[in-house]
Amino acid sequence: MAGDLEASLHEVARHWPHVEHLHLQLARDHGCHILGASGPVFEGGRPVNRAVLYGPDGRIGHQDKQIMTRFEREDWDVTGAPGLRIFDTALGRIGVLICYDSEFPLLGRVLAEAGAELLLVPSCTDTVAGFHRVRIGAMARALDLRVVAEGVEEDEQLDLIAREGVQTYQGFLRAEPMGAEDFLKLARQ
Repeated sequence: MAGDLEASLHEVARHWPHVEHLHLQLARDHGCHILGASGPVFEGGRPVNRAVLYGPDGRIGHQDKQIMTRFEREDWDVTGAPGLRIFDTALGRIGVLICYDSEFPLLGRVLAEAGAELLLVPSCTDTVAGFHRVRIGAMARALDLRVVAEGVEEDEQLDLIAREGVQTYQGFLRAEPMGAEDFLKLARQ
């Protein structure tokens, strides 16, 4: 079966109901949220790459991968399913980008602008370079979700940004500028 990519896709998809049952049971039994690994789901002629989010009360929803790698597109003929989703959970508003999707800033931006507070990125890579590409992409998307206020010098400015939901800031109000030696002393403490 390993030499037949099409048969492999169908074999993995065949186990989807068992995987879903296990994730549902684990999330319920442990009172937690689980984003299952993504995998092929056939809904029509060609598969999509889908990750499902489960919570203590059941299946919350799924996200399909948006942009296929060359291998997925050319060798497996996996298709993208348009549309990013936000899941409202007890943990906050969750967005999902599947693996390669995390390398595209506009996808993360769409989720951030839609109110995502937490971004999950399930991935599977075959190489160390692929691992680092996805890891760095996921970290960059996390930065897309944050706003850092620069130059906060007065309490009124801090009050204003706090009302707007900005929690990270820097400026004279936080710390006076310091030279390299003073900074190194502070960092060593």
